[in-house]
Amino acid sequence: MQNGISQYFAAIQTVFTIGISMAGRGFVPSGNAKKASRNHAPAAIKSDGFLGGFSLPSAALGRDDNGPPVAWHPRTLAWWDAWRASPQGMLMLTEVDWRFLLDTALLHHHFWSCSSWQLGAELRLRVSKFGATPEDRTRLRFEVEGIEQLRSAQSTTADDGHPSEACRR
Repeated sequence: MQNGISQYFAAIQTVFTIGISMAGRGFVPSGNAKKASRNHAPAAIKSDGFLGGFSLPSAALGRDDNGPPVAWHPRTLAWWDAWRASPQGMLMLTEVDWRFLLDTALLHHHFWSCSSWQLGAELRLRVSKFGATPEDRTRLRFEVEGIEQLRSAQSTTADDGHPSEACRR
């Protein structure tokens, strides 16, 4: 057991000594310690009340064995609409931004409909690029205005989230 622990610590020391990069983006920037090149205040964004992007395409998931198109998972539909209505949705101005989020929606659908929990890390990395969490928004140097109104307007209802039959095959 001692040999295994010492090998682990030797590997960690190697990572820090030679600078092997690991997953993630490092530490969150400190609010107090600002470098000369980063001494600007975070940008404040606020939703304009309009939906950004486009609706999820119905044929994007292909067809079932019997012929009808596969429907998006209810959680993915709600997730997509939340992004479209979010203040971050105003920052996604190009079609490329929305296409990247569409690819992420495909992963999100598979994550929930097939219980593919191993996709969680990739989903987290992809949505962090758009500022999904307060930590992500700090890293991207923007903040959401009117957060109290957003919190009161959010719905707390959720569906059952069970895997669909298509992924049990």
